[in-house]
Amino acid sequence: SKLVLKKINPSKNGGSYSCKVDFADGDSLVDTINLIIRVPTFINSSNSPITSLISEEGTLVLDCVIHAGTLPNVVKWYKGTSKTLINIDNTNIFESTKSIQDGNTFKYYSKLTYRGFTKSDEGDFVCEFDYNENDPSATLTVSFATVEADDCVFLDYNLGGNKSLECTYKGSSAAVKVEFTAPDGTTTGGVLGAFAADSQTGSYTYSNLTYANDGRYKCTFTLVDGSSISQDINLIARKALISSSGGSSMVAGSTLTLTCTVEAFTQSLTWYHKSGGDTLKALDSSKYTDITRNTQGLNNSFKNSVIEVVVKDASTAGDYSCMGTYQSGSCPKPEAFFSATYSLTVIEAKPTTQPTSATISTGVDHILTCVFPDPFGATYVPRISWFYDDQAILSNGKMYKNNQMVLDTSKADVKANSEIKTTLTIKKPTLEAAGEYKCMVKWALPSGNIVMTSNAATISLEGFVTHPLPTNAARGSGVTFSCVVSGGSAADLKFYKLSDGEQVETVTLATKDVGNGVIETTGKLALAVVSTADSYYCNASWNGGIPIKSNDAYLYILDIVQPQTVAWGAVGYATQFTCKTHSKLMQNESSIRSDIKNTNAVATAIWQFKDGNEWKDVSQNDLFLGASSTTFGTTQTSKIRAAPLLASHKGLQVRCVATWESDASRQLYGGTVESSAISLNLSYIKSVSVSAGEHVSGDTVTFTCITYANSQPTFSFYTFGKSLDSNKFKTDGKTMKTSKDGDEYRATLEAELVTPTVAVSSTGIEVYCKAFLGMAMGTLTKSVNVKSYFNCANIEIGFQGKNEYTTNNIVDNKNGTHTAQTVCPADSTDSRYHIIESVGVSGKTSTCSKETGLWIPPRLASCVKQRPITSGVHQDVYFLKDKLSFSVCVSDPGGFGDFDSGPSTTPGFTTSAMNSKLRTSLEGETKCGAKNSIKCLIEKTCTLDTENTKCSYGWCAKKTATGLYECRQENTFEVSKFTSIQSYALVISVSVNFTTPTYNIQEAMSMQGLAAGKKQVKFTGCDSTYSKRKKRSEIAQQFETEYLFDLAAGSNTTDVEEGKSIIFVSSLIALVLSLSIFIFLVIKKSMITLGNEVFEDDGEELE
Repeated sequence: SKLVLKKINPSKNGGSYSCKVDFADGDSLVDTINLIIRVPTFINSSNSPITSLISEEGTLVLDCVIHAGTLPNVVKWYKGTSKTLINIDNTNIFESTKSIQDGNTFKYYSKLTYRGFTKSDEGDFVCEFDYNENDPSATLTVSFATVEADDCVFLDYNLGGNKSLECTYKGSSAAVKVEFTAPDGTTTGGVLGAFAADSQTGSYTYSNLTYANDGRYKCTFTLVDGSSISQDINLIARKALISSSGGSSMVAGSTLTLTCTVEAFTQSLTWYHKSGGDTLKALDSSKYTDITRNTQGLNNSFKNSVIEVVVKDASTAGDYSCMGTYQSGSCPKPEAFFSATYSLTVIEAKPTTQPTSATISTGVDHILTCVFPDPFGATYVPRISWFYDDQAILSNGKMYKNNQMVLDTSKADVKANSEIKTTLTIKKPTLEAAGEYKCMVKWALPSGNIVMTSNAATISLEGFVTHPLPTNAARGSGVTFSCVVSGGSAADLKFYKLSDGEQVETVTLATKDVGNGVIETTGKLALAVVSTADSYYCNASWNGGIPIKSNDAYLYILDIVQPQTVAWGAVGYATQFTCKTHSKLMQNESSIRSDIKNTNAVATAIWQFKDGNEWKDVSQNDLFLGASSTTFGTTQTSKIRAAPLLASHKGLQVRCVATWESDASRQLYGGTVESSAISLNLSYIKSVSVSAGEHVSGDTVTFTCITYANSQPTFSFYTFGKSLDSNKFKTDGKTMKTSKDGDEYRATLEAELVTPTVAVSSTGIEVYCKAFLGMAMGTLTKSVNVKSYFNCANIEIGFQGKNEYTTNNIVDNKNGTHTAQTVCPADSTDSRYHIIESVGVSGKTSTCSKETGLWIPPRLASCVKQRPITSGVHQDVYFLKDKLSFSVCVSDPGGFGDFDSGPSTTPGFTTSAMNSKLRTSLEGETKCGAKNSIKCLIEKTCTLDTENTKCSYGWCAKKTATGLYECRQENTFEVSKFTSIQSYALVISVSVNFTTPTYNIQEAMSMQGLAAGKKQVKFTGCDSTYSKRKKRSEIAQQFETEYLFDLAAGSNTTDVEEGKSIIFVSSLIALVLSLSIFIFLVIKKSMITLGNEVFEDDGEELE
């Protein structure tokens, strides 16, 4: 037996344990063992067990503890794998102990202090607890390692907030990772360098640091065994920042305020200045005024300095900075740091761009420009002004002399890129605009105004007194342009055409002295014949100087607008001729003159027609109904109507003649203009057609209507009324398509032929195209004959009767007719097929005509499947008027109800006796039985089915489904399934199986029927005796003589109906017999059965 203790503990598991063994006879054995548990281990400052320790150079402190049931005698300390005893000299090596009772156990602690620990001392340290025997011990592996880093790291975060912290690990084994811990306790993995020569680096770059991130950071290396070693880094974040009261550029004469703000433990602040190529040096105190109000922040953490500098000249410009000094207990060495540099540029108090003197032309806008430096940006708003002859131009840009405006200007100011740009536009200057112009900008500063003023710019003027005016002239007339200029001397004037820039010759010049040293020069340009619109201008120059250009004078040609060349009409309707002419005086191609009030320029229009080679006034032709005119916009429209139009009027030519009167005060030059000839065209429908070919119902045809006209007609197709007859033409989803080729317009429409037109008319029907040309020109119509036939391919033909075995074959005869033919399956070894036709109803073939759409005959004959005839049934049926006086075909005489007359009277007519007679095969029997009456039995071509050869008596009826008679004791026949229900009936049934099956019905009927000369299957007057009583009774003789009619004797034949044969075969209907009943009637039926179908021989030949 084994007892396993897990996770043993001296307090819980130490002590005596007994093992007891019990035997079956009641004896037992017990043994006791004392378990002593002693657990020695090294611990760290958190009292957690450790097996390894990293120590820097200096003092090594080791803690060892044992947990046991008793205290040890002494603790021994060893070093190295050879367990060299450590000499505790209490000088460099000390030991201290203590014990703590823990329940019934003790914890005994031994602390070893090892001074002067170096790398050579690393290795295993062992503490051993002396118990006189089995002394337990614990081993601790001590490794030497150290981390080096700068005690103080400085960050000037005004120059950038990123700082990389670095530290170096030294030890005998490589570190596996390095981490950096920020003052807020956040630890981040750093970049660990390669281990080489017992050394390894670690680094991490912090971003966006500020004064708030100042503090002590820790760099920690972790070794492969999970132990770690770290070093603190003191990060000092500081910032020195300069701000100014102005921008980087200042105007000479202004005052600049500079402020230096420091965020750090700063002992002092000093200002520095660098001008031109000088070196950076302390700022001379005579060049600034210290106006600092608050110089010290809390715990020296913030400090500032404020000075004022008077901006005098370029010597004031340069770079300014302030310096702070950092010193603290943790970083006792003074560290100087500088702010970023503030650079000052001194701006001279004058424009960088002066306005320019110029000689300008009257009436031509001129722009003066000044550009000033902008040293204040958005701090101070400048005031900008312009002066004319030392007088300020009004804010609205105007100047007045003697209550007359002599100057009109507009000012525009733009501030951008530390500049102020101001422009003054002199608008359409006159001679009075000559003079001196200046610009000025002024800033109102708290210390006083700063003003910049430009030099004076002198403006002289030369220009036009009058410009050439817009001119309107009838095509083919002459015109004159003129212009007048003014200047200090006579000018040279030249005219030009704007379209090609070419000079126009023949200019007349004249000069005039108007006083005050001003000379006017007039130039005139005469054009004899004008026909093309264009613009003209004149150039004026003085003493060979640069010419100035006049306004453009537009020459507008008064003419017939968009001349009509063709007029359209339709026979019987009216047409209209139109002539459009210019009716307004124009300033340019699209604008009416705005410098005069009366701008009307309406022409007088007359109409002429051509008679042979001579043009005559329309008043001489009754075709024309009178002229009219209307004016709209810049055109006048003259019209004349002609009606009614005849076919002979095609090609008639008409023109209009327009005349304008001259008016020199409005620059209007008159004349007469004739239009080109206007020819008359007549509209008509060229053709209406339908898709070529013979069409049948279901076809889609395209109607096409081609019309000759001057504009798009509105087309429609119709039969009767306004649209196509939907019973004959279906256009669902179809839209009419139109196209144009010159003056020929085409309309097409697709339609599906629904009802054949031959169903309405053998000659087809007319489909009309209507082309509506507008209210003035009327409507044109023309038709096309459409003839369509029945599509026999889509007309179905059915079968007469069942078509279970029938298919049809329809042939397109390619002449509009189709022929359908009955197709039967091929005969096989067990089936044959026949076609059954009916005159006027069905046939083997049928033909459909395109003219009628009818199949003649209307149905196809069906195929009848005939199977082999293998058997037949012959029945003799006796309908008796009254009940017999004795029992016949009764199996149990005395027990057959109403039909039973008792056993003593029927010795030869019991069921067994009757059936024996019918089934007899006795060679001596020559009268009775089927073998002596049925033809095939006599000829040995069939065998008797004895089971189904029998007699029956009672209520008898013919079953509709089979044609055979059945007999029952009671009348329980269903009239829906039986006919010819008769009481007191006797049925003799003979069933045979043919030795060789046949397909010939007549042959089968003959084989299973009565042989020649036989009238019935006899069961009386037999050669043999078929009952136990050999002597016939008088009743039997009475039945034979009174009730059975001997058909073979041939007597009373007029009262007896011939026998019928019934056979069963596919698809033929059993014929019903009419039976006449007298005293008794014998009916002989021959039946052939095949499945459940019946043939009944009624004396006609069957196929």
